[in-house]
Amino acid sequence: KAAFCGNIRDFAVLAKCDGAFNRVKWSAFNDVKDWVTSATTMSDSQDLPDGGLITGFVGGEYGIVFQERAITRMSFEGPPTIFRFDKVSQTLGCRVEGSIAAFDNKTFFLADDGFYMLYAGADPVPIGSDKVNDWIESNLDSNYLYRVTSAIDPLRQLYIMSFPGGSASS
Repeated sequence: KAAFCGNIRDFAVLAKCDGAFNRVKWSAFNDVKDWVTSATTMSDSQDLPDGGLITGFVGGEYGIVFQERAITRMSFEGPPTIFRFDKVSQTLGCRVEGSIAAFDNKTFFLADDGFYMLYAGADPVPIGSDKVNDWIESNLDSNYLYRVTSAIDPLRQLYIMSFPGGSASS
């Protein structure tokens, strides 16, 4: 059981799983049915001890694990380590689970202080400037953050987020 799933290369990856809200778990190499921890199949898990609850996961050639107060890049390394976990940020995280959207090498998300973009899993770049960040803060109803969704329109090169507004009725 997990809140988030994806893949990194030939591994299925689960995040915020098994009742542990800071755990990442991956399947055996090229076998999504095998989740038994094994050095032979390379299936294992990792708890992220700091950064708070996991708020999202994006997979691909590498993985990005978002937490409340941290962002970690998960890179395949092979045995015996299997995956290397590198902190991209030790203080900035994703505030709203549904705000994460990715396309190509770009990942967008909403943090406590506004919108950010990660390019190729590197340092977060603020993209909301004062006006956009101020507008979303004054219009987003924080009682219903679980209703936030987002997507990428690659043709028009847009990051789109739907959210409950403070002035909306139920």
